Amino acid sequence: FARISEKKLDRAEEWFARHGYKAVFLGRLAPAVREIISIPAGLLRMEPLRFLLYTFAGSCAWCTALILAGYYLGPEALEHLLGA
Repeated sequence: FARISEKKLDRAEEWFARHGYKAVFLGRLAPAVREIISIPAGLLRMEPLRFLLYTFAGSCAWCTALILAGYYLGPEALEHLLGA
């Protein structure tokens, strides 16, 4: 396993302190990030209530987008877009 330098870890902590809540919200909208955004939030001890609020908002936005896409595009188009 590659080791992360102390400097890189410090930079990551600073970045997450500035942009963490935006990252959680936007991470819930990004397919590959959605599953792992909780890990840095937990490691960097993000405030749990605010984490839940941003997670809820991002998840609601994602689900709303899927609902609208399914409604307007139909199930076949949505299956194609999502690779199902």
